[in-house]
Amino acid sequence: MKNVNLLTVCTWLYEKLILVVIVTLLCAAAFGYNGYKKSGGGLSLQEQEKLDNFNKALEEYDATIANAENSQAAAQREMEDQRRYVDESLYMKLNPSDYCVATLQYAVTEPEVEKPQAEEEAVGTQPTTDVARVLASYVQFVNSGGYYAFLASNSGVEGVTESYLRELGWVGTNNNVLIMTVMMPDEDSANKLLDPMKKAIDSRRESITIAQGEYNIYLLEENVAHAASADVLARQQANLNNLRSYNGTSSDHDIAVVNARNSKDSYIEDNQPSVKGTKNPKKEFIKGGIFGAAVGLALCFAIAFMFYLMSDRLKSYEDLLFAGIPVLGRKGKKGYVKDLPSMKDEYEAIAALKKIPLSDAALYPLCVSKKAAQTIEELTKECGLSQDTTLKGVGEKGHAILLTQTGVTTYGQIEEARKLFENLGVDIWGSIVIE
Repeated sequence: MKNVNLLTVCTWLYEKLILVVIVTLLCAAAFGYNGYKKSGGGLSLQEQEKLDNFNKALEEYDATIANAENSQAAAQREMEDQRRYVDESLYMKLNPSDYCVATLQYAVTEPEVEKPQAEEEAVGTQPTTDVARVLASYVQFVNSGGYYAFLASNSGVEGVTESYLRELGWVGTNNNVLIMTVMMPDEDSANKLLDPMKKAIDSRRESITIAQGEYNIYLLEENVAHAASADVLARQQANLNNLRSYNGTSSDHDIAVVNARNSKDSYIEDNQPSVKGTKNPKKEFIKGGIFGAAVGLALCFAIAFMFYLMSDRLKSYEDLLFAGIPVLGRKGKKGYVKDLPSMKDEYEAIAALKKIPLSDAALYPLCVSKKAAQTIEELTKECGLSQDTTLKGVGEKGHAILLTQTGVTTYGQIEEARKLFENLGVDIWGSIVIE
């Protein structure tokens, strides 16, 4: 089946907006009246009051059930997030009695300044760099910058993510020494982090120099050591306790939802009014009207669609291919399928094969619209094509590129142009299609 240009169908509906509105209103009125008629004409005041009270109670039960279900869903999400953290996070994989710590220590000092050769050259003070501010910049980079994202991307350790690394890493200072550590489950993964940690610090050197001034930074120590910590065990236990708590909360909400639904069912069973089969005329009229309006719109769209299918207008670029006309370019709603410079290169290549300048290929439009005018302007400006709407001009050039538009150009126009140019001896390269 060929592609269908729904925009053309919608455009036709918009042009016939008044007719669409009339058909929609007529269908809404007809279905609304039918709904009112089937409702039985309404209830007595006593029956209506009883039914209203019953419906109001049902609405309250529904609100209670909805709140319980929302709380249930929220508890379920929290439980799943906590379970995912317990199952996947690196922190939970640490052995509190034996895990590894990758450590780097850097010394940051002021830059070395050459002493003046002559005493008179020593007038004034030499500018210095505030080492504390340099250290603070590195600490901020580790805590709030892209440090952990860089490690996650370059570590090569399975399961390492930025969010998980943030709870495994630590940065601090001691006088002029910058200290960085990252905990890992095993020695191999800890060693893999040392090189990315150093590269991350090196990547920040230039930007900190610009902000704080020149300084020296030296790597004092790098090592991987085994460690044990009761704090790690306590935190892991706290996370497991949280998971158990979330499980219990989720179960409580499940029970609350079941109880709410059972309460509603019991109320309906004990308080169902005898007028339950009688419908509210006003409500039925509105429901019928809404359904009728939807039917009316669907009917208008179906009619427009049938007209579209039976029309003689170009449906898609594939129709040109079926007719043996090459498609040299397509412009859709979001722009050209292939960019204009690439299209220009192709046209110049064709012109070179035919041993003619590209300007001798006439752009012959078979459509009149705002889109067509805009496309012609773009093709003449960016691709070097020249528009020509006269048969004499196209015949003198001897080469033509058709410009067609789906929903606008007819098959008759295309066939007429092809036969006419064939009689004139004009070489049709193909067509550019506006979709």
